[in-house]
Amino acid sequence: MWIAVITTLIFIIINFVHYIVLNGYAKKVGGKKMWKTWGGRLYFWQSSIITSTAGTLFVIFILKWANVLNF
Repeated sequence: MWIAVITTLIFIIINFVHYIVLNGYAKKVGGKKMWKTWGGRLYFWQSSIITSTAGTLFVIFILKWANVLNF
């Protein structure tokens, strides 16, 4: 149960950092008009989910390798 909580927290933290870092850039490059449509935001959130998933897997792998997590 605690593994799921740790994994969820790591995912949310990475997702939040991704949003803070790239939100302004995506709006600037895509334009305000494109950002207002669902298609423009869809690509941003897809990349956010993919980045967060990959980052979470990497962090969990490192924690497992360092014997911090035992499951």
